[in-house]
Amino acid sequence: ISPSSIAIASSIARAAGVADRATYTLRNALDLATMPEASADALICSFLVEHLEEPERLFAVIERLLKPGGTAFLTGALTAAQVDHIKEFRRESELVLLAEAHGLRVRETLSVSPRRLLPKARFLPRSMAMACTRRTHADW
Repeated sequence: ISPSSIAIASSIARAAGVADRATYTLRNALDLATMPEASADALICSFLVEHLEEPERLFAVIERLLKPGGTAFLTGALTAAQVDHIKEFRRESELVLLAEAHGLRVRETLSVSPRRLLPKARFLPRSMAMACTRRTHADW
């Protein structure tokens, strides 16, 4: 989302020895629908969904871009109200249903929460991660 994000991601890719296999582009994720269909082997979308007015558009773009058999790794914040969060997800199932309603098959999930809570906390803030595959036919 910014030149500094690209610099950090590039640095991590270099340190991991995969810089030659990763491409970073500064763009609006929702504008990626203009890219060729099924053009990505893998996609990473980290803590973006809660910042969008229409998060379903993001899932539709991911499904469109992902090659059959490709993997998308998606993360989102749950019950973690922040000034810049437009959409608040309260249950893990909300993200799973959103992904599956837009052509993705959720293969694995992980939900984590902080070790300590504020004494007057009403909700447990969590982070959700999903590994998804593009669904290849209606029944799968």
